[in-house]
Amino acid sequence: MLDTLIDSLRSPLGTARLLEGFSTLNRADKAGVSPQQMRAVFSDLKGHSDEQIRGFVGIGQKLVSGEARFAGTALTPSSDTAEPAPKPR
Repeated sequence: MLDTLIDSLRSPLGTARLLEGFSTLNRADKAGVSPQQMRAVFSDLKGHSDEQIRGFVGIGQKLVSGEARFAGTALTPSSDTAEPAPKPR
């Protein structure tokens, strides 16, 4: 939770853009606008697949409604003996 607060304070415009983007795409989705139509209207969606757009909207809906919550503690080692995650190549 602390990391989330820090991220929000470091990038308030990013947080606002995330909410604005979700809200806009969610309204379009509820109005029956297809991902293909969304890409035609919103140039920032170019290069994103239908599945990516639907996934963003779907996960966003669950987060906003309270159906989903991704606790950051799932990624925190539970003890000093935990092995660090492998570094990406």
